[in-house]
Amino acid sequence: RLKDYIAGVRLAVLPSLGSVVGLLYTFRDQAPLGFLLGWAGVQLVVLAIYSVFAHRLGTGPLTFDRLRKHWRRCMALEFVRSANWAVVFPVLATVATGVDAVVLAVIAITNLYGVLLVHRTAPAAAMVRIAALTVSICVATMIQVGAGAWPALILLGVFVIALVGSVRDQNRQIIRGAVAEISRREADGTVGLLLNDYEEHSSDWLWTVEPDGILRNVSERFAAAAGKHPQELEGARFVDLFAIGSEREQLARHLLDHTRFRDIVVKLGIGDTMRYWKISARPRDDGWMSGVACDVTGDRLNEERVAFMAHY
Repeated sequence: RLKDYIAGVRLAVLPSLGSVVGLLYTFRDQAPLGFLLGWAGVQLVVLAIYSVFAHRLGTGPLTFDRLRKHWRRCMALEFVRSANWAVVFPVLATVATGVDAVVLAVIAITNLYGVLLVHRTAPAAAMVRIAALTVSICVATMIQVGAGAWPALILLGVFVIALVGSVRDQNRQIIRGAVAEISRREADGTVGLLLNDYEEHSSDWLWTVEPDGILRNVSERFAAAAGKHPQELEGARFVDLFAIGSEREQLARHLLDHTRFRDIVVKLGIGDTMRYWKISARPRDDGWMSGVACDVTGDRLNEERVAFMAHY
């Protein structure tokens, strides 16, 4: 939520500055200059503090307590910012006429609907902003139009109801997404434990490559079987481990095309010894490929002896 919220604030910086500058320019001669500068100063200070918070969030360990503290500070700033916006519209409505009133209305509605951009993951701040600006716009409208403003107020009420529903729906989607992500991570952790247990008690070795055939997450057992350290193999091309031949070319084509394959036997030199590995793999949804390899040198040598004896 915090990361998405800060991203929304960054996207809204230019529109917010544009709104501040627009009101300062439009009402520079009608409204008290001290009030305008004080109001604009609060907006700029809040935006500056947001920038500091965003910078601090990117440094140091992200513990839960630290994230919660950042969240509370951001929400407190958001409440101040909402109150500051809510104050300005009724005050300026007392002096707005003609085009100035149109500019004031456009900026007010834009700020109201800005909650969908900035407060997508902060429903409490969104509700505070909606409530504060709705009251502010209603008061400003009554000041401008008087008792005849009721059609505009009814239309505003319809929009606000739709806006509240949208905020709640977005919040439900975020919660469902977070639950799904937590479930996925738990499932990944369980699968990882099972795979580690399988690798520890099996004669096979697990391997994973990126879409371009680069080895990733090299295990100790796989590296030991290849006669290397994991750091040497991490980031190396998988097919470069094996001796040149038709089997290696077949393996390379499968990796390039991201297609499932089984029991391709390839040769690789480990020290002064030539070994044979049998390799199988399948593509993953993320474009990577995962597979298993096992040493079949003994079986391959036996097959060659039998073939030799059959011919001679």
